[in-house]
Parts: sequence; C-alpha cells; structure tokens
Amino acid sequence: RIPRREPEPVISDRVWPTGTAERARRRSPVASRSTMADASDPTELTVVVTTHNRADLIDDTLAALAAQRWNGDWDVLLLDNGSTDHTPEILERWVEKMPVPARIVTAGERHNPSYARNAAVDSTTATSVAFVDDDDLIADGWVAAIGTALRTHELVGSRHEYHRLNHPSFARERCGQTATLNRFYDLPVVSGGGMGCRRALWLTVGGSNEAFRTGQDIDFALRVARIGTVTPHLCLDAEYSVRLRDGARAAFEQGERMGRALVRLRAVHTPALETTPGATRRWLRRWVALVLRMKKLRSETQRRRWAGDVGHELGRLRGMVAHRTWCP
Repeated sequence: RIPRREPEPVISDRVWPTGTAERARRRSPVASRSTMADASDPTELTVVVTTHNRADLIDDTLAALAAQRWNGDWDVLLLDNGSTDHTPEILERWVEKMPVPARIVTAGERHNPSYARNAAVDSTTATSVAFVDDDDLIADGWVAAIGTALRTHELVGSRHEYHRLNHPSFARERCGQTATLNRFYDLPVVSGGGMGCRRALWLTVGGSNEAFRTGQDIDFALRVARIGTVTPHLCLDAEYSVRLRDGARAAFEQGERMGRALVRLRAVHTPALETTPGATRRWLRRWVALVLRMKKLRSETQRRRWAGDVGHELGRLRGMVAHRTWCP
C-alpha cells in the first residue's frame, strides 16, 4: 500500500486564498471595451464566457449567445484568459452585437479555467452567474431557462446533449447530465459547462479551486454538499451542446488529467471519501481488461475509448504517487 499523507484542509481552512479582495490583488483583471450597465444597480444574471486561444471556435459560441432573449435583467461578461491568437479581436466584434450590456475583462496572469472563472465572478455584482465554455453551444432559450431556474435554486445544471457537435460514434460514449445529474460518492455534481450559480453561494464556498485544472466541478460540488442546505437542480429546459475531444491522443490526455484529478480529490477531501470495499480488486481487473481489449481495437471509436481508459488509469497511478494517497 502507498502510505496515505495527512489530508489537506478543505473549505474553511483551504490552503489557497479565499477572499475576493485577495484574489483580485493577485489577478488584477482589467476591463476593456464595455457596454456595461451601472454597477450600482446589480443585474439578476451575468452570463460568463471564459476563453483562451479559441479563435477557431468561439464565433459560433458567441453567435448562439447573441441570439438569446429573456425578459429578466441580464448581461454578458467575456473574459479573455491571456489569449495570444485572434480571440481578443473576435471578442471586440461581438461585444457590440450582444442583445444586452456586455463587456470584456482581461485576466491572463494564469492560464487556468478555475482562475478565469474566479476572476469573472470577482468582476460582476450580479445576483447569479452562468458559465458557457468557449467551444460549446447553447440552444435557443437557454438563458431564459437558466435565469428562471436560478430564481428558485441556488445551483443549477444544464441538460447536456452530445450529438450536435460530435461524430455519432463519439456522442454515444457520453451520456452524462442528459436526464439526471452525475453523482460522485453518491453526491450530485453539476458540470461546469452550462452551470448556473448564485454569486453568494459561489463566494461562500470560496469559488472554483485553482489547484484543479480538471475535476474542479466535482471539488465544487463536494464543498457545496458540506453546507448541507443546497440541493443542486438540473434544468431540463436549458439545452447545452458539449464538444468532445476528438481522436485517441486527445482522449488519452483527457483521461489522464481526470485520473490524476480524482486522486487529488480523494487527498483533499479525505476522510470524507473512503475507499469502498473491493476497490483494489476492481482496479486490478480494469487493468487486466485493458490488456485484453488491445486485441480488439479495430475501429477508431474502440481505439479512442481504449486510449481514454488507459489514460485514466495511468493518471490514477501518477496521482497516487504524487499525492501519496491510495485511490484505486
């Protein structure tokens, strides 16, 4: 057995800064072009798109956002996480095309999804925020559905679909958050793509953990669960199209990152997450199954799926060594 290290403190005793003022000092996001409403009159909802070097895809994402209509009070915040391609110019074009007040914020000190989201939330005073990834698409009526749901729920997830942006064989591999929320150690998890959250709740739990580049939505859900009074809600009327990573190499890299993240989650949240009986035996069986599957990799779909699974298990091994935590 790999010896277990002492668990890192969670929530109230986190090892990373929690205050919005402290995060702002570290980040110093600078607003550029803006059609922003008066900040003294906070809006009901801010829709956030964080981006880094997405010039090839973000036009479609922003076009879908510009087509949204809702009778609630909302605005748009486009956060550039230090792009070096033509993304900033694309954002400049779209900020004037939004149907509501919109602005661009630059925060490029760290290229990290959690860092970018924290910077965005620090840059708005809206009652609620909703997040759209820069390579995904929202369906007509998404803003109205999310905004309305946030009037009665503190944490809301979108209904994911995988066919619009992906090859059918890839889309069949994933069915997360299509009818129910995913669960982790029997706790409901709202995926970060298409998530809506009351700003007060975001600040209460300390925002998105910047120590995680992958799995931050699970970490957020575990911290929300510790409050004990928040029940995440899946809004079935808010359709959100997720773009999957294409190719075996991309699947391997994504699986490896997720494997390491799961071990880190276990290390950070121990002893809340205990190993279930028989976990080690099942882990060994998964390795045997991966070896046996090598003989049957005839199609691209099979190779992609196998590469993702291998990456996931290798990521677990690397995570267990790095964090000195047994997490089969």
